[in-house]
Amino acid sequence: MTRRYLLLALITLLNCTPPSDTIGKDKKVKTNSKPQITQWRGPERNGVYPETDLLDHWPEGGPQLLWRFDSLGVGYASAAVTEDRIFTVGTHRGISSVFTLDHDGELLWAKPLGPEWIRNYPGSRCTPLIVDSLGYYLSGLGVLYCFHVDNGATRWKKDIMKAYNGRILNCGNSENLVAHGNKIFCTPAGKDSNVVALNRFNGDLIWSSPAAGEESSYGNPILIQHGGRTCFINRTKHSAFSLDAETGETLWAYKLNPKKQANTPIYKDSCLLFIGDFKYDSVRLKLLPTGRSVTPLWSTRELSADQGDVVILGDHVYGADTEQWEFSCVDWQTGRTVYDIHKNCPMLIAVISADGLLYCYNGDGRLFLYKPLENKFEKRGLLDIPDKGPRKKRHHYSHPVIHNRRLYVRHQSSLFAYNIAAPIEPIMQ
Repeated sequence: MTRRYLLLALITLLNCTPPSDTIGKDKKVKTNSKPQITQWRGPERNGVYPETDLLDHWPEGGPQLLWRFDSLGVGYASAAVTEDRIFTVGTHRGISSVFTLDHDGELLWAKPLGPEWIRNYPGSRCTPLIVDSLGYYLSGLGVLYCFHVDNGATRWKKDIMKAYNGRILNCGNSENLVAHGNKIFCTPAGKDSNVVALNRFNGDLIWSSPAAGEESSYGNPILIQHGGRTCFINRTKHSAFSLDAETGETLWAYKLNPKKQANTPIYKDSCLLFIGDFKYDSVRLKLLPTGRSVTPLWSTRELSADQGDVVILGDHVYGADTEQWEFSCVDWQTGRTVYDIHKNCPMLIAVISADGLLYCYNGDGRLFLYKPLENKFEKRGLLDIPDKGPRKKRHHYSHPVIHNRRLYVRHQSSLFAYNIAAPIEPIMQ
């Protein structure tokens, strides 16, 4: 029996142990003393990764597979990749565990956290948030865990649904968390405590806000600097809103369409872009200098990503319309479509970018590499993510990650690492 399959057996046996019990073999890893935040959709939370010198064309069959790890369990958590480790969360028999690998794909440690969402689309949802020496994970059941990155020991946990009369959605909680200073923020969506800021070192409440008092929308918040303050931006079922991150004061709210949106707002040029879903518009809002009100600039239905977000490069927005099966380039200034793929377009789930290229992942497990040109998308490569399961159960919904010129793709129990570094050209003497 290989070590990875032995791990799977051990996790099954240890599902009833307390979350602080260790699975697998601990390895000593030197802790990076430099403050570090690793989060959902990259350093700026906008899907754009600051990598350069990447392959601008892929060979037939895709880039080189460096390694794969196959014992994570089910779930949709992406990888959180730091300078020396890789964190993700997987679910075995209803219990989620944090897995930590080194950059060679070897397991350093794994620790069970607690019960996970096991109804529709069972398994982990959120990507771990890593802040300095602590990691944070919010389960689909609404339990927030804080763990040590060195060994996975639970520092504290809190059921935010019970504590703040929260409301769990039909597909479970899926909010990817943000932190600032000593605070970590989450949206239990209670009528009175709609958004809360907790002390990230002990889980104590710092402030709560009624915000719009609405149900959540599967969306993910961002933090921005505007009007001389740090603002927490999110959306609930009917509204986009901004809160003062220090006090929880509501700065503004803006009515959106009534459909729940599993997307992340993007901040650029003192504006916010909120993505629509299916028959509802995406909208660009202009923030006034004080940060206490917004005004709409344009809306479009050409960006209706189901849950894959969009990316902005320069003055263009790139994203999918999952109702019409189109992939569009939209002008950031006007909201008008510049060009699109509308024939035989794959149903794209997630879009990220690095080095001026677009990495587009679809629900069937194909990852397309596109170069956006002046008047068209030029296909530069195709990668089929290995999958042993039946086609109808694939559900390739995790978002890819790029770090240190490697591409990381999670699918259910497996994490794949690909080499996307461009070859180094010899120096001419």
